[in-house]
Amino acid sequence: MSTDQPRRPFIPRTIRTLALPIVLLWLAFIVLTNLAAVGWSWKSAIPSLEHVGEEHSVALMPQDAPSVQALTHMGKVFKESDSDSSAMIVLEGDQPLGEDAHQYYDELIRGLRADPTHVEHVQDLWADRFT
Repeated sequence: MSTDQPRRPFIPRTIRTLALPIVLLWLAFIVLTNLAAVGWSWKSAIPSLEHVGEEHSVALMPQDAPSVQALTHMGKVFKESDSDSSAMIVLEGDQPLGEDAHQYYDELIRGLRADPTHVEHVQDLWADRFT
């Protein structure tokens, strides 16, 4: 019984030996082709997050979703808002929420209502006795 293992073929042996340089060459090739495609400008090759966001912005909620249709319908019927955007603020604590939390919430609601440029409607569920 021989302990000699058969020698690997030349091509697989060479690829294994030169694996790191091969990967680095591929990465260099990718970088160079990307730079060549955008006129050798790093700013164009690696755009800022803001630029990508502006070019590829989409609505957070799809217009054909039933929840969005209900939201826009409610806004029209109750003359509250014509926006398809919504935000909910939830206060949470380890203990039951006390008067200090209620004061914080009231200040927050006042601040939101004072900004009609960015906030169309505020539905205050804590102050409403029904809810």
